[in-house]
Amino acid sequence: LDTAMLLRAGGDSGPAIEPGKSANSLLIQALRGLPDVSRMPPEGKAPLTVEQIDLLARWIDAGAVAPDG
Repeated sequence: LDTAMLLRAGGDSGPAIEPGKSANSLLIQALRGLPDVSRMPPEGKAPLTVEQIDLLARWIDAGAVAPDG
């Protein structure tokens, strides 16, 4: 999750985000701890607040505009 380009490219499970579709984005699913997706962060630091996750979801729904780098 270092760059917007890597968020869109993703890894073994596919893209971390799907611009315009936060409900389909693995990042949001993991942050919300939805079934079949490992909750993030898995341990240690406290999870993001509902408000913080909603802010990320709104950014993704708005197209996830960010510089590639």
